[in-house]
Amino acid sequence: MYLPLTTNYDRVLTNWLNKLSFSPSNDSCKALNTLLKGMRDDGNLIEMDLFHTIGGLQTDEQRLTPLISTSGLAFTTVNSPTLDSTGVTGSSAGASYVNLNWAPSTNGMKWTSTSASLGTYCRTNDAATVSNMGSAASFDSTRRAGDLFYWRINDSGGNNAANTSSLGLSTVRRIASDSTEIYMNGVSKGTGTTATTGLDATAFTLCRHSGSGSSNRNLSLCFAGSGNINVVSLYTRIQTYMTERGLNV
Repeated sequence: MYLPLTTNYDRVLTNWLNKLSFSPSNDSCKALNTLLKGMRDDGNLIEMDLFHTIGGLQTDEQRLTPLISTSGLAFTTVNSPTLDSTGVTGSSAGASYVNLNWAPSTNGMKWTSTSASLGTYCRTNDAATVSNMGSAASFDSTRRAGDLFYWRINDSGGNNAANTSSLGLSTVRRIASDSTEIYMNGVSKGTGTTATTGLDATAFTLCRHSGSGSSNRNLSLCFAGSGNINVVSLYTRIQTYMTERGLNV
């Protein structure tokens, strides 16, 4: 394993580097370390069950090995989605997507039935009716369809709110048994009152919608964790990372 110059790396980054056969460049590692340490300072890092910056990395091994996953499993590809320095891009024609190999019912630690969150950083402004991230069981998802955002989190409802862009960080939170929220780039877009109905047993995916379609969106980051995540500070840290890596929208 090639080890970059290390200076006081966050333990999440150190543990991740030890899993790789070839480490990212020094610039990549510094950007990741700044992101992770900032998230730790904000109190958001400890609320994550799943977190990974697919974009800004150099090899597919790095892109498919999550920085944090309570499942302990790497991501896997289905039907060869495009993996490159920008992240992952699915294919509607080829039914291509990424399996995150993480499910709330078996891998949720910070994620509970009444406190949960999920989100992605999207670089494609696409109004197709396909999820960025979620479950093929139609139980958890975030997606833009036309000029609406639809979301589900620990429920099979269909909360929606006006939204005309899919660019940037979309975040769904469940903050109580009957209260959910949707944010775009740290700004609230709407709330929902659909009651929680339990924990999803189906593994989450990227660029796939309810098992019946895949999207062409380019996604650079994904996460899942508790509903205690501060959406505004998380967006600020992620946007700084994306800007440094030349991926910001």
